[in-house]
Amino acid sequence: TLYTSSRAAFLCISHVFLSLFIPALLHKAYTASTSTTTTPMYTPYTPYTPTPLIILLYTLLLLTLRNPFSPKTLLEFPWLCNVLLLSSPLTHYSLYPPVLLQATLISVSIDHILWYVDISAYAVSGSFPVGVAKYLTWKTTSYGRVLTSTHHLWSMPLVLSQLRGYGGAAAARCPVTGEGLAWSYAVTLCNVALSRALLPMKAREGGEDVYLNVNLSREVWKDVAKFRFLRVPADSDDDPV
Repeated sequence: TLYTSSRAAFLCISHVFLSLFIPALLHKAYTASTSTTTTPMYTPYTPYTPTPLIILLYTLLLLTLRNPFSPKTLLEFPWLCNVLLLSSPLTHYSLYPPVLLQATLISVSIDHILWYVDISAYAVSGSFPVGVAKYLTWKTTSYGRVLTSTHHLWSMPLVLSQLRGYGGAAAARCPVTGEGLAWSYAVTLCNVALSRALLPMKAREGGEDVYLNVNLSREVWKDVAKFRFLRVPADSDDDPV
């Protein structure tokens, strides 16, 4: 399907907004219904940390180098790892619950850990044993895209350092909690469902079909060959909207 920039921008903004708003709304309803608070996790973070600013500037760089007017760039931006980049500054400025930043971090942690495996193995043997980072070697992958994929390696430790600023000594020792783990299920489900409903498996750009499969809402990543049997639907290439 051929997507215009305006249509792709609408889908991108809708997806990102809902992926942040729905978990926040659920969290607010939950805390109101249980009459509990997560006061330590809402402790304002020290204003001297550069983490949220670094992540925000990097996100702007990502959009710039990947061409923000390209339908492909817009359609693939709602990946959960990019939502994590937005969640960090939003949390810093008290616009997003810290426990949901923690949940988003947990949701992307498996993928990021697999990135460590792939990149380490590629540096030693020239191959990707898992395949999650193999797209870096595709002929269609630009140098700008390689540069703006590095957050898979550094965003997790940076956000962990940010979370240590909440909750005092306990959070300093372990910024990941059981509550964050529980909310990670809601965050993951919400993002995958939105990607499935709003975004296509592929989009046509420059006369070619571009593989998207955002948030693995259709199948496991195509380079992860060992798990191809997990392809979800028979109609996964259909346009969802």
